[in-house]
Amino acid sequence: MGDKTTEEEILEAAGIVLGAEGYNGFTTEKVAERADVSQSLVHYYFETKEDLVRALFEWGGKNVEEAVEDRVDSDDPRERLVEWTDYMIMGGGEFEEVVEVNRVLLELRSLAVRNDWARDIVRGEREGLEAFVADAVADGIERGQFRDVDVESFAAAYASGIEASQDLTAVFADPEAVTAVHDGLINLVDEYLLVNDSA
Repeated sequence: MGDKTTEEEILEAAGIVLGAEGYNGFTTEKVAERADVSQSLVHYYFETKEDLVRALFEWGGKNVEEAVEDRVDSDDPRERLVEWTDYMIMGGGEFEEVVEVNRVLLELRSLAVRNDWARDIVRGEREGLEAFVADAVADGIERGQFRDVDVESFAAAYASGIEASQDLTAVFADPEAVTAVHDGLINLVDEYLLVNDSA
């Protein structure tokens, strides 16, 4: 991967500021200071604070998609779902980075209560979670690896577990706070979804 562009450096700084300060304390001045650029340069790329936050989540979503593609590459539906669960809950690097990302997500979810633009982003993020689970489950059912469950409702419940773990990580900043959720989701796959003797 090449060096970050100026726009990417600003977005990365925006994520750090948003996670540390919350939306109310988030300013383009603080982002500029963190990115070591002028505030006018921030506004060259992003006209308003809201535009910057929107772009941050679009950029972050693409980064997650790329990371999932790199890390979750098994053709086996069960393994694919487990690898994805591991990544979405525990991350692929330092847990401190997972905490920061999830604090930004939690901030966004709180904004979504009263802001349509934030609600649209949260809806898209949620739909992405459900779609990944649904695809893996449908594939497993077709192959005879998984029980013939209601794919849509299972995906919705499983995605809710992922989101709950993200919120717990943001609040407690402790991997032990999400270990039980992680293990419970894997058990749901192995003890409920998986057909006997297909592991």
